[in-house]
Amino acid sequence: MKKKITAGLALMLVLVLAGCSNLKLTTTKTTYKPSGMTAVVKGTASSSADLTYQIGKKTSKVKNNHGDYVFTVPASNVQQTVKVKAKSSGKTVTKKVQIKKVKPLGSYAMLTMKYSAILQQMHLTAKALPETVNPGIHDLIKTDSYTIRGNIQNGQLIGATFIIPTKTLKQKSAQQEFGTAFSVFSSTVGADGEKVFKEFSKQTKNQSSGQTTVKEITSNGVHYNIGFSTTTLYMYITK
Repeated sequence: MKKKITAGLALMLVLVLAGCSNLKLTTTKTTYKPSGMTAVVKGTASSSADLTYQIGKKTSKVKNNHGDYVFTVPASNVQQTVKVKAKSSGKTVTKKVQIKKVKPLGSYAMLTMKYSAILQQMHLTAKALPETVNPGIHDLIKTDSYTIRGNIQNGQLIGATFIIPTKTLKQKSAQQEFGTAFSVFSSTVGADGEKVFKEFSKQTKNQSSGQTTVKEITSNGVHYNIGFSTTTLYMYITK
């Protein structure tokens, strides 16, 4: 009996040690290309592992969803190295992935000045972009009719998103407020604001029921990608 108990304990110890040594961590890719304002990193890990990712000196926690994980990294005009770590029972596994650099819309300071200049020249009362912002993704302008969200990295506006409640498209005054800001912003980043807005209006009017995206609009090297939810329209602006 004693030999059987000893053998059983030994087997359990072997299984526990084997579980610790088999700490798992994978990523779906080794290099990710941003889409819109972020890159989406996905993978799998041991369900018991604590997960983090590190960019430079900054470390952030990642939710382990029963062995699956996903997190987003703001796009940048420089290539980024991301260290993904899994820890469990004193063991650590690390994976490195690269986030490709993207072309920015331009210097944030210069674009802000240009945006304000267009408003003044056209005698418009629309809100101006804030002159200074911290690095990261922030709401730059927020009204009941629209929100302009920007990704600022290294002094550059990497990308922007117009967030428009669908009710805005049904109210004349709100539509005009959004249309003014949209046209001015488009002109600021070098696109033909009038042409883009006409194409945008055409595509949204022809949107079929259940459709969640429309064809990309490109003007002078500036790309507009549009997505829909039941209550909100998202327009991602990048180069």
